[in-house]
Amino acid sequence: APRMKGPLVLVIDRCLRPNPADRFGSFRELRKVLEPIFEEIIGHKFEKPQIGKQTADFWHHKGVSLSALKRHMEALGCYDRALQIDPRYAFAWIGKGVALDELGQDEEAVRCYDQALAINPEDATAWSNKGAALKSLGKHQEAINCYDRALVIDPRNIHAWSNKASVLRTLKLYEEAINCCEKALAIDPRCVNALIIKGNALSNLGRHKEAVGCYNKAAEVNPRDAKTWNLKGMALFALGQHKEGIDCHSKAIEVDPQSVDGWALKGAALDELRRYEEAIGYYNKSLEIDPRNANVWNNKGNALSKLGRSVEAIECYDKALKLGQ
Repeated sequence: APRMKGPLVLVIDRCLRPNPADRFGSFRELRKVLEPIFEEIIGHKFEKPQIGKQTADFWHHKGVSLSALKRHMEALGCYDRALQIDPRYAFAWIGKGVALDELGQDEEAVRCYDQALAINPEDATAWSNKGAALKSLGKHQEAINCYDRALVIDPRNIHAWSNKASVLRTLKLYEEAINCCEKALAIDPRCVNALIIKGNALSNLGRHKEAVGCYNKAAEVNPRDAKTWNLKGMALFALGQHKEGIDCHSKAIEVDPQSVDGWALKGAALDELRRYEEAIGYYNKSLEIDPRNANVWNNKGNALSKLGRSVEAIECYDKALKLGQ
């Protein structure tokens, strides 16, 4: 494993010492060591918040904590309080943008990132996040432009490289997408997002064996990601390794029993092997979790049709058509 570098290494080492007597005796003692490091990073003297005074920092940090708990509406309220105190608090604009992104309010998120960039046009994170919001809005070239701006400012911005790769793959520019993923992986070989996007682009090019290699590396980093197992399963199936592919979908279901794709893809794999009754059982499991998935209703209809159960098949097709409207 790579060794850590930087001023925090000795601090972390002391925090993790086996003998409690060798660790910091109190948070006050730890803070005395951390403050000079923090001041060196931010480039100015750190002003301790006054007890009981709810500063812009206070509301911003509370918003970040609530967002981490997926309580995005409450987080928005906190960011707004921070911005009432300091309308030029760029971090609060970015945090608000992230919360709006999570709530699917991408246009409002873009406006927040623009506010942050008006304060600091050299903020690579704001450019990268704006790119992600524009991608969600289907504005792919504008998103790429934002990622490029982020990368001019910070060429080691892994998120900008991998997110740019995702947009390029959407545009079917697979080789360019792979190149961006490799840029991200040169910085961090364990970047799961880059590994998955690279694997997907390779699959799009029919290079399924190489794709499996990417998914294997992603699964090593995070073995409890159902998405990775499902993608690996599809790539293996494309290689004719049917049993191994089905095993991967089973693993996805094991790590996340609520994985709609896990149940549906295992059903589709069994369908391909003409094991229609088993396939229907997995489609049913998927539909219990998400009864509004038109594609799964359609697949279930196909399996029923192959079994000669035409009336039931038509009912499934009708549901798929209604949901697809």
